[in-house]
Amino acid sequence: MAAKFLVLLALVAVSQAGVIPSAGYYGSPFAFHAPTFAVAKPLITVAKPVAIAKPVVVAKPAEPEPFDPNPSYSFHYEVKDATTGDDKSQTESLENGAIKGMYSLVDPDGFRRTVEYTADDVNGFNAVINREPIAVAVAKPVLTVAKPLVYHAPWASAPVAHAPWATAAVSHAPWA
Repeated sequence: MAAKFLVLLALVAVSQAGVIPSAGYYGSPFAFHAPTFAVAKPLITVAKPVAIAKPVVVAKPAEPEPFDPNPSYSFHYEVKDATTGDDKSQTESLENGAIKGMYSLVDPDGFRRTVEYTADDVNGFNAVINREPIAVAVAKPVLTVAKPLVYHAPWASAPVAHAPWATAAVSHAPWA
C-alpha cells in the first residue's frame, strides 16, 4: 500500500514540475543560439504516519428552554437629533397573543405622522394613521422701509428720485 502511495506522489510531483529556462537564453540580447532548458527536479517528501486519535467524548446537548404558551415582550425607543432634524419614536408590546404598537416620525413636508397599529390571529393587522402639522415658532420679520435715492443728474432739470422697489425703468436723458 505504501509503495502505491509513493508512486502516486511521484506522478503528481512530475506532473507539477515545470521547465525552467537557463540563464543563457536570457543572458545576452546578442546571443543567437537556441535556448537551453533545464528540467526542474521534483522534491518528493513522504508524510510520516499519524497516530489515530481516540474518539472525543461529546458533552450532552443542552436542555431545551421551556415552552412559554403565552409569550410577551415590550420595547420603546426615541430619537430626537437637533443637528439632523431626525425625530422619531416607536413603542410595541405583545400580550396575550396580540401585538399593539405605535410609531411616530416627522415627514419632510412638515407634518408628524403617527401610526397606531394592532395585530392578532383573529383581526390580522390594523393601522390608524394620523397626520398633523408641526407647530413651528416663526420669528416675525423685521420690516424696514428704505428711503428713496435722490440725486441730481447734470442733464436733468429736476432731482430724480428712484425707489429700489420700482419696476419700470425711468429715463431722464435730454434726448428722450
